Amino acid sequence: MKPEIWTALIKRAMFILLLSIVLMLGISEAVYLLREERISRPPQEIRLTIPEGTAGKLASGVNLAEIPQKMIFVVGDTLVVENLDSVAHELGPLWIPPGSSASLNLDLANEFAYTCSFTPSKYFGLTVKEATTWKTRLAALWYGVPPLFMFFLVYSFVIWPIKGTANDDNVYQEGNPTQEFHPEWGWAQDFQDQPGPDSPTSRTSRHSSSTSQG
Repeated sequence: MKPEIWTALIKRAMFILLLSIVLMLGISEAVYLLREERISRPPQEIRLTIPEGTAGKLASGVNLAEIPQKMIFVVGDTLVVENLDSVAHELGPLWIPPGSSASLNLDLANEFAYTCSFTPSKYFGLTVKEATTWKTRLAALWYGVPPLFMFFLVYSFVIWPIKGTANDDNVYQEGNPTQEFHPEWGWAQDFQDQPGPDSPTSRTSRHSSSTSQG
């Protein structure tokens, strides 16, 4: 392959690689920004307090605005439930006596609905998600760039074939026996330096030899 062909291929590959990285990074960031709930923090301890008088308010039908119906966590968070009420309460596997606290480790990304005694619905929703970090964003590039790069590279040869040179001598002409055309790359290759049995040089040599023998 001619040196100018290699140069054109390398330049095109580098340009398409850069284009693929920029596009995939843009798509990844757009998806992240369009998410309704974006979590990009490390795991931490989150406290939920059951106020004093909660049991009495629930019995009288009073809505407890200070207690959420659902909470969102990151994998690795620890939920600490503190009971300031005079009555023991429960949340899923936790039993919290009056004036004490209990903790729940959230190590699995999932949607949970635990039974509880301090909400009107008697259920408490926990949403645990994987945190979006720089590692997960790099993973999107790692898995998305290679197929995008190959797609653009292959179709670039269909849309913009690479030519050998701009000289007229190297442009393929139909019927020219001294050139070989490669349609998959879009360039013509001379083979005058390596004459085969049917090349013009070989035919001239055979004709001269026959004339001298005659």
